[in-house]
Amino acid sequence: MTNEQYPSGAALLLGTILKRRGHEVKVLNSIGDRLDLKDIIKIVEEFKPQVIGITVSTYQIKQTLHISIRVKRLFPSTLIVIGGAHVSAIGGSILEKFFDVDIAVLGEGEEALVKIVEEEPLKSINNIVYRNKGEIIETKRSSSPIELDTLPFPDLSLVNLNRFSGPYPVKKTPSMFIMASRGCPFNCTFCCKPIYGNTVRFHSPEYVIELVEYLNKKHNIKEVYFQDDTFNLNRRWAVTIVEGLLKKNLNKKMTFRASSRVNENLVDLEWLNLLKKSNFWLLYYGVESGDPEMLIRIQKGITVEEVKRAFSLTRQAGIKTESSFILGLPGETIDTIKASINLWKEIKPFAGGFSRAVPFPGTQMEIEVRSKGYIKYSKYEDYTMKETMVRTEALTYEELENWAKYCERLMYWEALERSLLDPGLLLRSIRSLGKTGVYSKIRSLLGKKEVV
Repeated sequence: MTNEQYPSGAALLLGTILKRRGHEVKVLNSIGDRLDLKDIIKIVEEFKPQVIGITVSTYQIKQTLHISIRVKRLFPSTLIVIGGAHVSAIGGSILEKFFDVDIAVLGEGEEALVKIVEEEPLKSINNIVYRNKGEIIETKRSSSPIELDTLPFPDLSLVNLNRFSGPYPVKKTPSMFIMASRGCPFNCTFCCKPIYGNTVRFHSPEYVIELVEYLNKKHNIKEVYFQDDTFNLNRRWAVTIVEGLLKKNLNKKMTFRASSRVNENLVDLEWLNLLKKSNFWLLYYGVESGDPEMLIRIQKGITVEEVKRAFSLTRQAGIKTESSFILGLPGETIDTIKASINLWKEIKPFAGGFSRAVPFPGTQMEIEVRSKGYIKYSKYEDYTMKETMVRTEALTYEELENWAKYCERLMYWEALERSLLDPGLLLRSIRSLGKTGVYSKIRSLLGKKEVV
């Protein structure tokens, strides 16, 4: 069983909204709560919910199908609702796959789910697909997104945070993430963003600062991860938040990490020094490739020089870095992979590394690999993170998988060396072995570091 870093933010927020409106709510995280299908059915039998909502990613299709089939067979009067990134990407045809699901919510689900639970007429609810006497009906898409500052703070009593590891490498626990904004204006060809789209909306800085303080005081959260697509996109907004954390002295009680971009106009020492002062200890940068032409082809909107500059300045400011590279994107060759490995070695990120390319539904990448027949599994329910699913003009599935395994070994050896050189990190990692899956990763390090 794999680890789960955080509870589902969507399920937690929706559960909080319904609870505040007086409904009895139970939030389950199948991985974090270590629940199999029998466990879930037993809980449904005991709790007797009128509505079951399931957040669906592409990797969760099989599980959702199994749950919906069993629940509907055993409890036919229970309303089953699905939502999430995969559901929104597929759109109105989604119920043709999920025969036992009653309603699919497309896009943001806060307002739609409340209306469904409180039994408003389905035809009057925007952004849903539902069954009516055997016919699948899709309602109109709302053009007015929810006002973010009207959303409640998450009620963490709905989950057991002790069951979640937080993102490796561990700094402080318990850890929780925040989405201080929604949306991303960039157009990476591999990115699937059917819920929030290209328009970026921001919580007010006051809301975000108060949320962080609430998490610390109410739930004893010691670390917050600003998991926005790009926390440093709006400089004035981000600076106001970070300075607010300082004024509240939250930097003395908590640590912070954030997702950022490397673009030269978004990263400089003044910004990084402010983050360091506010106890931001790690920044995640999406790099994806070390080859200049590949960065252009995937429309990443960055250059190799900007990557090197950002990592150098971040290290200069005393903040650790996390990187992401993707293997197997269209156009990948042995030379572009070697360029990525060489860049990874040069920028020396503290964490992160290489992942396999995944053709998520609706992405430009998916359209390209499907049109060329370069995809291993045609059905979404066969998708997996554990093996290569695409090939390129130059590299077969097997060749890309060999490179992926080689890069994994590089990452794991680096992680082990980091832990051995940092007693504090090693101790924190040992304490979280049962939650993070580190033990299974360490066992995989026994393989040799041969060069492909």
